[in-house]
Amino acid sequence: MLPDLRKMFLTCRQRVERSYEHLQALTEEILAVEEACVRGEMYGIAGEFDSESGYEIHRLKELKPIPFTRWGILVGDVVHQARAALDNLVELLNIRETGHPLRKTEFPICSTKTTYLKGFKKAGNVGTKALALIESFQPYHRGDAYVSDPFWILHGLWNMDKHRNTAIVASLGQTVSVTPKFRATAGTVTVGRQEIVYPEFFP
Repeated sequence: MLPDLRKMFLTCRQRVERSYEHLQALTEEILAVEEACVRGEMYGIAGEFDSESGYEIHRLKELKPIPFTRWGILVGDVVHQARAALDNLVELLNIRETGHPLRKTEFPICSTKTTYLKGFKKAGNVGTKALALIESFQPYHRGDAYVSDPFWILHGLWNMDKHRNTAIVASLGQTVSVTPKFRATAGTVTVGRQEIVYPEFFP
């Protein structure tokens, strides 16, 4: 007796919805950090006087760390659920056609027609119409622009996430005001014929 395929196909949809939930959570966290930068909560300026050089030195100080590692894990959650939905779909199509799942099936994603012709068998026996639809989604149809294809990006992130945490690179801007203080050492300066004596001071 065949399992209820409608319920099983619903699982694929729920995986996509879960992927979207992770994406929303990631987006909200990134926006929260951006807003914190605008409020001046992420970075500050620490100033100190350097007695050797006579200069006041200002250094950028991190007030709150940006959670790059957590963001990388969230990206992995997004990618895992999205990719698993595609592979689960292929398995269900095989069950529909043959009455049982086939081993090591997956949704093929290829950058060239040559690799697709070699790899489309990974989809197993999904039926002619389903296979034609899978082929129509292949990134190689975009030619050299395949690298910007969403399926290809998903494929690359999936392979990356299996072996290491996804590296996140962020560029965040924050305006930081600096009020310099100048320190003069007590001494005498001759200007023309006039000597000017001044003490050590902070203006």
